[in-house]
Amino acid sequence: MSNRSKFLIGSGILNLIHGGTHIIQFAQSIFLINYSNGCSHGWLDSPYMSFVWGAVGIVTLVTGIYDYRHHKKCHD
Repeated sequence: MSNRSKFLIGSGILNLIHGGTHIIQFAQSIFLINYSNGCSHGWLDSPYMSFVWGAVGIVTLVTGIYDYRHHKKCHD
């Protein structure tokens, strides 16, 4: 196998991992937004922490959408 083939296969694998992290990021964002609206017990579930989890979820969702659009536009 040539070095060029190894490079292309390696680049493809890294691209798949990168795409997978976007899917994980989207799921994480949705989870955090939903979690911030839920009711549970403990100091992590206080109204202040709900606001923090909701803010983190919204920020990661917006960042993920921006990054997706950037990659779709630039084809890289």
